Amino acid sequence: MPEADDPAVGEEWGPERTVRAAVVATLLLGGNHDRSGAVAALRLAGARITGRLDLSGTEICHTFSLEGCRLDEAVNVHGATTRTIAIADSWVPGIDAELARIGGDLDLRRSALEGGPLILANAHVAGNLLLTDARISGPGEWAVLAGSLILEGGVFGERLTTRGGLRLPGAHIPSGLFLQAARLENAGGVALAAGGVVASTVDCSQGFTAQGEVRLRRARIEGLLTFDGACLNGGSIALDCIAMQVADFDFRAAAPLSGSVDLRFAQAAWFQDSEQSWPEKVLLDGFRYGSIRFGDASSAEGDGGTLARDDVARRLAWIRRNPGYSPQPYEELAGWYRQIGHDDDARRVLLIKQRHRRLTLSPPARAWGHLLDVTVGYGYRPWLAGVWLLILTLLGALAFRT
Repeated sequence: MPEADDPAVGEEWGPERTVRAAVVATLLLGGNHDRSGAVAALRLAGARITGRLDLSGTEICHTFSLEGCRLDEAVNVHGATTRTIAIADSWVPGIDAELARIGGDLDLRRSALEGGPLILANAHVAGNLLLTDARISGPGEWAVLAGSLILEGGVFGERLTTRGGLRLPGAHIPSGLFLQAARLENAGGVALAAGGVVASTVDCSQGFTAQGEVRLRRARIEGLLTFDGACLNGGSIALDCIAMQVADFDFRAAAPLSGSVDLRFAQAAWFQDSEQSWPEKVLLDGFRYGSIRFGDASSAEGDGGTLARDDVARRLAWIRRNPGYSPQPYEELAGWYRQIGHDDDARRVLLIKQRHRRLTLSPPARAWGHLLDVTVGYGYRPWLAGVWLLILTLLGALAFRT
């Protein structure tokens, strides 16, 4: 009877399927005699657990598995040492695993945490954190608090839904953070706080949605960071990547971001974006890349092939979204075009840089800049000098004849 067995209505379950939390704790802490040749474990399915399950500071040598259960109060394993903990397809009002040492997976797949956050600050998990199809709703700003979390596996949060932000600053996630089709809601705040995170991969694609800022400041991502098909709806800042280091950065969002993108002093070995991803403001000062291309372009920038002229125009329009005048974004783009053998495009970029700079000068300097632009194109079009010389020669010849 799926409707009757839904943990969300577990408060209606009678005594025939009710277990006291004190009994669960006693069993986990060795209250049952060991059987020779057997591996001890505690597994409960479809039960209502009444009272507070408090295992803080304990050492649990058994696997602990709850499936389709309802817990009346939050689970406390603060500072505990455990094996694998599985609370799947269940309903629980919060889990406190701060400082816990989990010698396996923490499996919360398809569970609902309502009324309290998931706390994993400074915890150490030897396996994976499994949050696929889970729903987490904290009472405050954060649904998940996992600062300085150390994982030996990865975070798998496909289709995860949170009411409150996902907080992971300083976390170590060697197998990657996977949030495909996840929805993180913290409007007016931070939806994903992963500043200083160290990860092999951060996958926020396939309809990933953030209602709030995504913060990856000073993150180090050894492989791919992708927002392919994502929707980022922040406030004044939608994506903060200041001083981030990443190997491959795929920024092909599903729609223009509602807030700005901050890429100042970030580094990417490979960067791909699309015009529809650009918000009104893109902060680019100090952003460095080894390769750059449009994901929606017919020809790739960086394959040594022919670049369409509008590709350069679109890149220049991208740079002009950077507030004010800054020479570094122009120099970086020109250096890239030189690297792939497109010297004419590099000179075009540097000429536009000088024209942009001219707008910041005093009127006399601006007039001199106009003269240099018309006569020699600021040195990037030296052939103009020959044209002017020819014009002056012809004018002199006509004057001499008259």
